[in-house]
Amino acid sequence: MVQVCPVVDFQINKKVARLNAVFTLTIFLLFTLTNFKYFIFFLSLDFFFRAFLKGKYSIINFFNKTLLKLFKIKPSLINAGPKVFAARIGFLFCFLVSFFYVFNFLLIANYLSFIMIVLAFLELFFDFCLGCKVYAFLRKFNY
Repeated sequence: MVQVCPVVDFQINKKVARLNAVFTLTIFLLFTLTNFKYFIFFLSLDFFFRAFLKGKYSIINFFNKTLLKLFKIKPSLINAGPKVFAARIGFLFCFLVSFFYVFNFLLIANYLSFIMIVLAFLELFFDFCLGCKVYAFLRKFNY
């Protein structure tokens, strides 16, 4: 399958995106182990900022950018389209986890959390972004 990646009007640092996966993985693990609702609420808000506001107010994004600058790690810029699409899927999952948690459907919330843990794990350790692959597939059909 040939990947299609149309250019959007901005780029993001791939290294920041991978570090974001560290926090996503950690926060989802903490939420799953403790059921402390504020973990998932925080992550939902952060994904919203990354997905719809180009990461402008994302605390996780800001922290990771600062960390990379502090250690003078050169950015690796990539097209933002697939990562923004993946962040929107992440926001949807966080919203659904929050929704099911609030209405006491803990089993469904935990299953969705597990899916996000797996996806963040794949991004972090294998540089595999399923949302980016889905984005490329949908772009073939002019989505």
